[in-house]
Amino acid sequence: MAFPSKKLASESDALTLIPLLPGADELSPASSELEQVVERLKQSFDLVIIDCGTSALSTASLCDSALVVRDASRTDVSEIETLVDDLRRNGLTGIGIVENFCQDSE
Repeated sequence: MAFPSKKLASESDALTLIPLLPGADELSPASSELEQVVERLKQSFDLVIIDCGTSALSTASLCDSALVVRDASRTDVSEIETLVDDLRRNGLTGIGIVENFCQDSE
């Protein structure tokens, strides 16, 4: 798998975004191609962020940490606890949680 030729870069933010590749939905998260891409990105960048859903849990083994973004209006706390346990079983120790759509508790 080659790096995409199109990418978005911001020199002032030192940020580069690589969009989803055509046919990437057919690429298994556990594939050796994905692992090779992530390893090449880690050699070139200080921080590599992989945006994926919970169905791509096997991708966790490619990561050093995880940031879980929870929709508080639609996701039960027990689901997040289960996901965190699964991430830990896959070797991640640095796990953060961001909660969106929280209600004020007045």
